[in-house]
Amino acid sequence: MYSLAPYFIRCYNKNNESKNVEERYDFLNRIGQYDLFSLLEQFILLHKDFEKIDDSKETYKFHHVTSKPKERFISGWMSLGHYGIKNDIINTDDNQLAFSKEENHADVKNYYFRFYIPLESRKGICLLYAYKKDG
Repeated sequence: MYSLAPYFIRCYNKNNESKNVEERYDFLNRIGQYDLFSLLEQFILLHKDFEKIDDSKETYKFHHVTSKPKERFISGWMSLGHYGIKNDIINTDDNQLAFSKEENHADVKNYYFRFYIPLESRKGICLLYAYKKDG
């Protein structure tokens, strides 16, 4: 059911016209005036309580987060849920109604994440839990 999906993280600079394509990607600790590790860490730490995204009918939060700035990795769990559809949850053992889900209830799943953003590198690594087609 669960699998681990690895990704490279890169940031393409459309204004860089270097002939070497690899040089068109910024160093992740120098994207303009920003450090990608710091941006990720700030975003994750600011969202420890559920946030609603009304346009997509989603809610999310980050928890059990470990940040190690000297090693430049951050890991933890993201809870992601979808709401907006009223339906029933049944007990599959006896086919009885277990819960009546309302439009403002979210079915929340937990996903593990781990980011590694090395200094002076154009590539970072992200490992994400995937569940079925989600993640």
